[in-house]
Amino acid sequence: MKKLALLLTLAFGLSLTAYAQHNRRVMVEEFTNASCGPCAANNPAFNATLAANADFVTPLKYQVWWPGFDPMYNQTKADVDPRVAYYGVSGVPNGIENGVNFGVPGGYSASDIQAAYNTLTPVTMTLTHSLSADFKTVNVTVNVTSDAALSGNLKLRVAVAEREIIFAAAPGSNGEKEFTNVMRKMLPDADGTATGAFAAGETKTYNFSWQLANYYNLNEVEVVAWLQDDDSKEVWQSEVSEPNTTIPGGNFAKVSLSAAAGYKLICEDNIAPSFNLKNVGTQPLTSADIQYRVDDGPWSTYTWTGNLNANLTTAVSLPAVSFTSPGTHLINIFIASTNNGTQINQVDASGTITVNTFYEAFNPPVSDDFESTFPSAGWALKPTSTGAVWQQVTGGFGAYGSSDASLVANFYSIQSGTLEMYMPKIDLSNAISATLNFDYAYAYYVSGADVFKDRLIIEVSTNCGSTWTSVYNKEGDDLATADPSANSFVPTENDWITESIDLSAYAGVEVMVRFKGQSGYGNNLWMDNVNFAVTTGTKELTSLTNFAIQPNPTRTSAEVRINLDQPEALTMQVFGMDGALVESRILGDLVAGQHVINLDAARYNSGSYRVVLQGKAGMAQMQWIVVK
Repeated sequence: MKKLALLLTLAFGLSLTAYAQHNRRVMVEEFTNASCGPCAANNPAFNATLAANADFVTPLKYQVWWPGFDPMYNQTKADVDPRVAYYGVSGVPNGIENGVNFGVPGGYSASDIQAAYNTLTPVTMTLTHSLSADFKTVNVTVNVTSDAALSGNLKLRVAVAEREIIFAAAPGSNGEKEFTNVMRKMLPDADGTATGAFAAGETKTYNFSWQLANYYNLNEVEVVAWLQDDDSKEVWQSEVSEPNTTIPGGNFAKVSLSAAAGYKLICEDNIAPSFNLKNVGTQPLTSADIQYRVDDGPWSTYTWTGNLNANLTTAVSLPAVSFTSPGTHLINIFIASTNNGTQINQVDASGTITVNTFYEAFNPPVSDDFESTFPSAGWALKPTSTGAVWQQVTGGFGAYGSSDASLVANFYSIQSGTLEMYMPKIDLSNAISATLNFDYAYAYYVSGADVFKDRLIIEVSTNCGSTWTSVYNKEGDDLATADPSANSFVPTENDWITESIDLSAYAGVEVMVRFKGQSGYGNNLWMDNVNFAVTTGTKELTSLTNFAIQPNPTRTSAEVRINLDQPEALTMQVFGMDGALVESRILGDLVAGQHVINLDAARYNSGSYRVVLQGKAGMAQMQWIVVK
């Protein structure tokens, strides 16, 4: 047995010698934030270690959204958020070496880099990048070779980064002004490109292009690439393509968007974007090459002409753009060049207009359990001034512990502002009653004498957002479903409750509904299973002025609420969808006014039922949904 073990060891060693003959350039990823105090304390030593070992390491920094404001995150969050989730990062600063989390990076050393670099690999990689002649596009080529047969859930990831970003004033609250190797865009996205298995000696070539946006200095653009196994997170090889341009130019023009111009709520399928153009150079501005697009669509070019002296501003209107679906859309704008030269700094010369459009009304019921793509069709988000929004969280966080995902307003980290979420516009023209149902969980913040509370407001509009009516407004103790906490609140299955709001008063019209989470820098507000349900049917019972079932759909129990304008003798019957009578009650002689009848859903199977009220003056009926 010992001889066999020795032979296996020798064979394994020969295999390594035959194939794994390449050093493994070390992929180091850091998650950091411009308002994080520990990040400012740890980054100088960490950055110095990376710079001193530049021949052996491939650094990449992700600027995240907590614990405070970071403009670089707002520009790159579409790629940052998936990487945070990929590694399960919950605190910053946080370092990752070749897919392995090593935590706070301040103590990361040259010996750590050398040990990882000397871990041999069969994979080699070449990486090049160049800018197009008009300096608008970066083109990337990656060649990946494996000397040994290699399989697994292999992904090639490529990121455009900036080698160095230097601010005149700290962009966040931790005092940092210099940032290195900052990720600006992942190509094609954070999920990367599946390569499939490699045969021994096989080389695979990949090409990517990206129209540059949101960069601080065009001459600092670099590209990094790495081959990673998504099952084990192991990085087989990485490479960097250094900044390679000395493009003449400067900072000549600025895009300025007021709060009103930067956000639009409309009920049309098109809009003419507008912004303010400022001359931040020293020479008159007579022309500007402006690029714009909707979401990830093709870029269009608009050439502004005029005569704008230094430090002056003028309004610019772009040609109208159209939207292919209701919901949230982003109009991206940037200035590529002016009569004075190439615009090197794109952050000052770019802007984004958020448009929430509701040009089409959805037929009810309208619901979302937030288990798939968010926001889904027709839903829309309005961020705070720092870019914070309702966020989808996956990994077993559904209401009552019964599903994978839910939404969170991260008030534990968001110091102020209002996060708005809009349901699609809903057509209630055929409804006789309507109910808004949702599950939520909340605990406010208490630590010693510090108490911080948040608020949830739900509003309804019948005129495309010109005016809103509050139908729900709770804060602090009224909103709480769990005990206060000094820690970031994550609900247990017992911390959830279900709310139902009767919106029958809006039957017959089209309505918009928005959820407003107002941060008091308290704690997290979780939400799931939003459902706008209606009932259709007949209301031939002339004495009946109101007829509603709440909640509907129902898990455990419901209330049938009726209002009579005169006395009436009533019978209530419940029928299944097959027409079979399931329950019958004689309600007797009821006086004029409000009445509530309880329905025990525990006695029913999941499904659709018909609740019928029968009186001398006629009948009324509506649909009732039971879910278990």
